[in-house]
Amino acid sequence: RSSKLIHGGLRYLQRFEFGLVREALSERNLLITRIAPHLINRLDFLYPLRSLGERFYAGIGIALYDLMAVRGGSSLPRHRHLSRKQVQNKAPGLAHDAHKGAIVYSDAYVDDARYVISVARTAAQLGASILTSTKVTGLISSEGRVCGALIKCLETGRELKVSCGTVVNATGVWSDDIENFVGQDSSRVRASKGIHLVIPRDRINLETGLILRTSESVLFVIPSGTHWVVGTTDTDWHFYTVTYDDSVGTLTHTKDNTTTWTETGLDLTNTSTPTTANFAPAMYLNIFSGCSTCLLYTSDAADEGLGVDLG
Repeated sequence: RSSKLIHGGLRYLQRFEFGLVREALSERNLLITRIAPHLINRLDFLYPLRSLGERFYAGIGIALYDLMAVRGGSSLPRHRHLSRKQVQNKAPGLAHDAHKGAIVYSDAYVDDARYVISVARTAAQLGASILTSTKVTGLISSEGRVCGALIKCLETGRELKVSCGTVVNATGVWSDDIENFVGQDSSRVRASKGIHLVIPRDRINLETGLILRTSESVLFVIPSGTHWVVGTTDTDWHFYTVTYDDSVGTLTHTKDNTTTWTETGLDLTNTSTPTTANFAPAMYLNIFSGCSTCLLYTSDAADEGLGVDLG
């Protein structure tokens, strides 16, 4: 239920969110060159152009994207402009009259499951205690300050009490649920719904990934093993409390025997898009980040907040 992209957020340049793009590109470059080169691979994207004006407009945006990446130490190649004939060689599946050439640029993708496990194992080697299949059922407070959490093992039903100097709330879309344990609701995040279509690889004849502009944002077509991942939508979620069951899939068979897996997942939309940290009134630290690419910035924000709290 993930695009698996490690990217700088090209689409955010259209919204003039330069700080977010700069932050994500810097993190992308570190992950590729130093932190996890064994888990991350280059992924080229084709951006079809519909007019000469779009070649100029998109070319400026992608050139700026590359420039910001180079200043952060990028090891990926710069973008290239392609003619209509060159596009047909790279993307035979695109209708010849549907474009007037294209631009190719590079980002990256990650084996996200191994990435998460590697982060957890590294933390454990540095002294952290890792608990899986557990749920926070409450927070412990003393003298107006949160100083621990009540945790329940979902496999055995055993309940634990964990005490600490500072509690860090880094629960993403569930941040409000954690804050409600102490009667507060001061987070700046909201739930958003994203949908991907998963299509067999042989149904689309492409050599690279594909990015298409829509009326509101962009649409990605991303290679993923024997399939293409197409998406994603990004709409606010205003309904019931989010649970694990809200990440669901639907299997659809079409008349031409194409099997499509439609994945619906809930994510975090941060109204202050760069990574941020702040202390709630009950003195626990909230961490917000717009994407998984910005792992180090999230960690740095937590370290800075803890440094302030612990003096």
